[in-house]
Amino acid sequence: MPNITAGEEGDDESQWFESALRGDHEAFARLVQKYRPQLKDYLRSRICGFLLPRIDSSDVIQEVAMQGMGSAADYLRTLSPLRCLQLLVGHRLYEICRYHLDREKRDPRRERSLDKGDSSTLALAELLADSILSPAQSLLQAEKILMVHQALESMEEEKRQILLAVHYESLSHIRIAERLGISEEASRRRYGRALGKFGEIIQQLGYDFRNDEFQN
Repeated sequence: MPNITAGEEGDDESQWFESALRGDHEAFARLVQKYRPQLKDYLRSRICGFLLPRIDSSDVIQEVAMQGMGSAADYLRTLSPLRCLQLLVGHRLYEICRYHLDREKRDPRRERSLDKGDSSTLALAELLADSILSPAQSLLQAEKILMVHQALESMEEEKRQILLAVHYESLSHIRIAERLGISEEASRRRYGRALGKFGEIIQQLGYDFRNDEFQN
């Protein structure tokens, strides 16, 4: 990657962006270098749970810098350079998350576990994103899934567990009540509170359900 420092004399961000949209990898690398601190902050907030010891934000950014914009260029030209890069690194992060999740699913030694930090939380994030968020371009959908995963990881263990039981394990409230030693009605109440808390966290993280877009 070129050693370009943000703000150096002769910078022309708009020109870099236009060139990058046309497939100029050097111009794209300049943009990535300029916004590297902001991209690291963006990824730091989304790498959580079982991903923490496995993924380094610098590696994700480096991979995106090497890939360029690819087939998403036509859509990305409507965005600001920073927003464009955020979506690209978010999408790459999601691809890496899927890789790790698929590896665990194929591991015959792995038993399904609902312990804190288990990759099942990412699987639940995908299910919830598909069921409560409207379809969008793949870049936006990847970001939504990562944000849902972030929300789930920030919830209290009890609330996350009941969401996992209902949406990931597909258990009935009768089965959940038996597992937890509570009544079926109590299970339903806990689920309702958990779902409500999940919605609050999603909104606090910046998701606007009114226009189906993230606010940055």
